[in-house]
Amino acid sequence: MCQEDWLGVEAQINPKGWFRALLPWVQAVTGHHGQPPREDGNPALILASANAYTNLGNVYRIRGDLDRAEAMYRKALALFEAICAQPQIVQVRAWLNDLPESNL
Repeated sequence: MCQEDWLGVEAQINPKGWFRALLPWVQAVTGHHGQPPREDGNPALILASANAYTNLGNVYRIRGDLDRAEAMYRKALALFEAICAQPQIVQVRAWLNDLPESNL
């Protein structure tokens, strides 16, 4: 049997409770201020920022906003290329190639 508080909040909760429950995920995906973190030349921060753009691209793609998905993937790709993150470069290029032709 499933627990109703699997997310750590009650099922009948006000919106502020859900916001608090989801805030760590939102911050992990988008960074502290709702934007990917600034890179400042630090490879670890560049990687974190690129991952955030990739995650945002995935969200836009799932929602059907393919223009924004493409923009996020291209930002991520540029950052991954800047730090030579080859596996991520291959993955993001594949996602870009999978977008419908009208968006490329």
